[in-house]
Amino acid sequence: MAILTDRKSTREYDVIIVGSGAGGGMMGMQLSLAGVKVLMLEAGRNYDPVKETPMFHTPDQAPLRGKGTPDRFFGHYDATVGGGWQVPGEPYGDKEGTDEEFWWWRPRMLGGRTNHWGRISLRFGHYDFKPKSRDGLGHDWPISYEDLAPYYDKTEMMIGVYGTNEGMENTPDSSPGVLQPAPKARAGELLAKKHCRGLNIPVIPIHRAVLSEKMDGPKLAAKLFPNNPKAQKLVGDDMSARMACFWATECGRGCSIRANFQSTTVLLPPALASGNLDIITDAMVREVLTDASGKATGVHYMDKVTRIDSIAKARVVILSASTCETARDREVLRIAQEALHNALRHAGATHVAVRLRGRDGTLALEVSDDGAGFDPADAEVRGRHLGLTSMEERAERLGGRLEIASAPGAGATVRLEVARG
Repeated sequence: MAILTDRKSTREYDVIIVGSGAGGGMMGMQLSLAGVKVLMLEAGRNYDPVKETPMFHTPDQAPLRGKGTPDRFFGHYDATVGGGWQVPGEPYGDKEGTDEEFWWWRPRMLGGRTNHWGRISLRFGHYDFKPKSRDGLGHDWPISYEDLAPYYDKTEMMIGVYGTNEGMENTPDSSPGVLQPAPKARAGELLAKKHCRGLNIPVIPIHRAVLSEKMDGPKLAAKLFPNNPKAQKLVGDDMSARMACFWATECGRGCSIRANFQSTTVLLPPALASGNLDIITDAMVREVLTDASGKATGVHYMDKVTRIDSIAKARVVILSASTCETARDREVLRIAQEALHNALRHAGATHVAVRLRGRDGTLALEVSDDGAGFDPADAEVRGRHLGLTSMEERAERLGGRLEIASAPGAGATVRLEVARG
């Protein structure tokens, strides 16, 4: 793989992508095949499932016959070669009394969670986009299933998904010719289907991102990239190199024949072959750099191998650092934006300083101004004028704290600190 081995990124990129899993991998492939210069930063180590997957190892070849341990929770042969429920040196906070309600699985490896799952690949249905209108709960999405349906088709063709179209309620069918054929049912599945038929319970093949047959790479690539001959060649050749599953070992081990979907075996190879994607592994991003207008200009990251603090520049920064990690960082940045806005309108302020940094497992934001100041104990000012009460509550939900320092005539400083994974 054309991963940067000198641990340096010397040029300025068009796009920086933080994360290499389902979101980051797909974005990296699409952009690099379109000619965009991309730098991908991955917090975990490099991982090559073709070389590292123990597909044919038996229990007697592993410590404790392959059983799970605190370090290898899902067994010795699980594909997660770095990370897990807890990552040394990367704590995260739980609200008091909820520590047993939320467990966070964090693989630290190239490809992220795409290396560790059962490959079940279901579409959201029509109901899932409109829960408020249908059930009175949550919020309706601003888009509908029809908006995403063409992209579901493209994704299923790209990664390879088998299954059947059954016309079931809230389980959308794929377009004709998209799905691969489902494997023949096993004895237990046939038995379940037989006896559930009389109970009017449907038993159908699941949709899974596993190849049940070889892919016709050139044909599929022509559909996916109709106006991009280079992409058709790279993706078509790579698709044709994937083997069909022979139904012998667990997908959770990874797949050395590339039959199941992993970002490392499906998305990254054609992207790297384009020459437009560079990857730095063991790169922990700790800060998104911004200019005076608040627009992202790059990232600040720590090289976990050399312990060197580094900066990478780009015109666009994409956070694909797992759902919880990205959402948490975005919420911190949203609070930062509000704090900056409130400081700017703070009476008499002519200068605002913003600092956002990561250190010792925490992310800290500090906003200060030279305005008129206020009494932090004044609930009216804190709540209605500056919105600090709401910000305090949101910081608490993040497992952090908000500190306010101010006095009349002395400006104000607001500091937010949260634990980072």
